[in-house]
Amino acid sequence: MNEQTASILIVEGQNLNAKDLERPLANLGYRIAGVVDSGRKAVQAAEQMRPDLALMDAHLTGSMDSFTAAGEIRNRFRIPIVFLVSNSEGDTAQGHDGIAPYSYVAKPFQSTELNAGILLALNQHRQPQKIFTEPAWLSALLHSLHDAVVATDVEGRATFLNPSAQALTGWSPGEVLGRHFEQICKLRTLEGEDLEGSQIRRALQVKEATPRERFLLTSQTGSTVPIEQSTAPIVEHGALLGAVTVFRPISEELSREEDVATQRDRAQAQVHVTAEALGQTRSDLHSLSKHLINSYEEERRRLAKTFHDDFSQRAALLGLQLDALLESLGENGEATQRLQAMRSQLDSLSEGLRRTSHNLHPSVLSDLGFLPALKGLVLDFRMSGVDVTLRVKGAMPGEVCAEKAIALYRIAEEAIGNIAKHTTANSAPIQLAVSVKGGVLSMAIEGAGSAFDPEAGTAQGGVWLLSMQERARIAGGSLFLGTVKGQGTQVIVRAPLF
Repeated sequence: MNEQTASILIVEGQNLNAKDLERPLANLGYRIAGVVDSGRKAVQAAEQMRPDLALMDAHLTGSMDSFTAAGEIRNRFRIPIVFLVSNSEGDTAQGHDGIAPYSYVAKPFQSTELNAGILLALNQHRQPQKIFTEPAWLSALLHSLHDAVVATDVEGRATFLNPSAQALTGWSPGEVLGRHFEQICKLRTLEGEDLEGSQIRRALQVKEATPRERFLLTSQTGSTVPIEQSTAPIVEHGALLGAVTVFRPISEELSREEDVATQRDRAQAQVHVTAEALGQTRSDLHSLSKHLINSYEEERRRLAKTFHDDFSQRAALLGLQLDALLESLGENGEATQRLQAMRSQLDSLSEGLRRTSHNLHPSVLSDLGFLPALKGLVLDFRMSGVDVTLRVKGAMPGEVCAEKAIALYRIAEEAIGNIAKHTTANSAPIQLAVSVKGGVLSMAIEGAGSAFDPEAGTAQGGVWLLSMQERARIAGGSLFLGTVKGQGTQVIVRAPLF
């Protein structure tokens, strides 16, 4: 475009007559795009008319002054501004709020001064744009790209291929001109399925860029290569000019992803194998734990029987012999007193043997059953000074299998004992509640003592916690431990009766 045929928007206020500008501008060969008298109208006219330059009075009044309007026109539409100012206002016009015109003309002006100001503004405005619109610069840029670039017109016909695109598609620039994109780039999904529509078509239809997608590209020679493609429409001033698509080969990337997927699958398989091994190990450990606990109980039962049937019987026989000796001695003073002291010690020993035998294995558990054994346990604790109460809800079965009975008995014994250690003398009694519902036996032990720390139980020597959990598993049930520091502890175990 010749500078002398540039279109000019005149924005004049009350201080200047538009005719005083239109005549000299026409004489200089410029075209008048329009004449407005306010900043707001100037912005609207700039958007609609898109003049090459705006000649603006620096003294516009109203809701939008000259400098605000000039800033919006320059920022939104990239139109150069020439201000008309008085001789004393040049510096103000150049520096107001950072809105510097490309040029300004002082009033009163001559035609030569007006023309010089306009030409200066137009040249200053166009100079930086020439760098980016130069064909040689654009060609060098596109030819240097490693990614393939294909441009089309609004009909989707190819207008440009860079060297990378030529190498991937097998087409030369002379062969593609006028051909539709789909003829040059035959694309399918990575699974080999046909596409319903290309990215180029979608971008041209909706006038929006498409996200990156992966396809199989078949070249003119018949070779196939996986690519990643993205497309954008070419729009200027709202008008659709065509579209440009960029794509690159991703064979190596897919290979790496496949390797990563293979390694992930292997890792998952190894995790599965490890999990199975851990599960088997856990199962083995539970079996071993059950065996050890049962062996432990069996050994306690054997020892209890030995204490009761052997040692206790011997002590009883010895007591009878002492009684016979005391009777034969009569009132023989010192010897009788010594024998009576020995008899007293023997009675204490017999009681210790009985208590030890009972602690090792309460015979009442085998002789009378689970509930009488619990009642005996509560009585033993009460006799030792521990305040324990027993509450039974529901009809208890006549029999509980020996393995479940001893496991539940030991849990009650361990829980009451540990809560009692941390219960003060004035605390509420420890409560042992047993109930049966739906074939499931529930046993709850509650007390004010904070005896258990589930997270630190084993770390603080709490083998008792593991012991209770294993015994609950032996009973075929589960154990719940709840504790709040300073408020108390609750141990609940549930196990099927059959």
